[in-house]
Amino acid sequence: MPSYIGVGADAWIKGYLLLKGNDVIIRNLNIAKIPGIRNRFGDSTDGKLGNWNSEFDGLAV
Repeated sequence: MPSYIGVGADAWIKGYLLLKGNDVIIRNLNIAKIPGIRNRFGDSTDGKLGNWNSEFDGLAV
């Protein structure tokens, strides 16, 4: 059975959603960053303190 994300006129993701699965259907979805939340993350090779030089996309498949 597929998983649906979005669909309605008011469908939003504000922040982040991590989903791992099969048969995921995304329809009519608005994606927004929450102000004040960092969208940069350290890379696994940046050492103990990190470098904060990586950015994630709004949606990755």
